[in-house]
Amino acid sequence: MRRLVLLPLVALFLFGCLESVTTCPPPRLSRYSDDLSAPDSLLADLKISYERREIDQYSNLFAEDFTFVFQPGEGADEFPDGWAWAQDSLSTESMFRSFEVVEIRLSWTWDDPVDALWKGEPTLRVRLNDVRLDVEKMDGVIYRVTETLQDFHFRLGKESLGEDSRRYYIVGWQEFPKTFAPAGATPDPETTSWGYIKGLFL
Repeated sequence: MRRLVLLPLVALFLFGCLESVTTCPPPRLSRYSDDLSAPDSLLADLKISYERREIDQYSNLFAEDFTFVFQPGEGADEFPDGWAWAQDSLSTESMFRSFEVVEIRLSWTWDDPVDALWKGEPTLRVRLNDVRLDVEKMDGVIYRVTETLQDFHFRLGKESLGEDSRRYYIVGWQEFPKTFAPAGATPDPETTSWGYIKGLFL
């Protein structure tokens, strides 16, 4: 008898979610990677952590000697050497936990890893293309980054820093001058750079 009672209640709940999408929790079909021995896994986890706004999973992807380098102009004048891990994590945590931010949407494509140097150290570099980041606020403003290039540099963990030598860490992130497509959203979003968005929440 209990099963006969529960089934209609479940059906009613699901029907309610279909009728009122905004009141239902977002689906969590994606899961974090168990194996971070390839840059692709870290990029996939970064996207999930952004959309779920989970700072612990986000911070776990970065090396202690990580640096975010702003594109010329926005942020680069004030921080010519970029941001260290602590500044980036503090800013990102503030954005994730902000009551003013109602949703973060992120998508991109990326090239195959290539050998590179980051601050004189050998790394694997992955370039992100077709980047689309929307940070939607409660007042209807949407900060949007689109058609900008982002270079991520990865290295294996260093035991001297207490890192896992079997997995990769993000050690560098560099944003290049942006080109933007027409917004096409209502209301029109404020189009900007990723670095600028980071700076808003520091």
